[in-house]
Amino acid sequence: GSAFDAEVSVSYMASDGRSEVLGIIQDITARKTYEKALLRKNHELSVLNAVAEAVNRGQDLAAILEGVVERMIELLGVDAAGISILSEHQRDRFESVHFRGTSETFLREMQKRDPRTGVFGLALRKDALQNIQDIGSSQDNLP
Repeated sequence: GSAFDAEVSVSYMASDGRSEVLGIIQDITARKTYEKALLRKNHELSVLNAVAEAVNRGQDLAAILEGVVERMIELLGVDAAGISILSEHQRDRFESVHFRGTSETFLREMQKRDPRTGVFGLALRKDALQNIQDIGSSQDNLP
């Protein structure tokens, strides 16, 4: 009773002077899921490749990170993106913060923020990338 992706093949045949039709319907849900995963991986690899290109072109770290953030916005099709680097010696502050598509107020707040809180704190605790659809509403629900 539910909808699913299918591939349909139809062949027309003649047998004993009669016309016959052979129809085959194949469920391709698994194949479509695999194709979507493959497209997502290809997109992720294109972002990584763009980041590598930006790193190879840049002379100083700030210029490299600015280029990387611009490429992330372009390739991911998002309104804003950023990279923040933790201080090597003081894990409670950022060494540098690079954002595009955000207000100056947001940038100033990020520079003052304790990285152990919010989305950054979550990423540090889980030791994994965090993909947040709506950063404004997500921040209210994070420690």
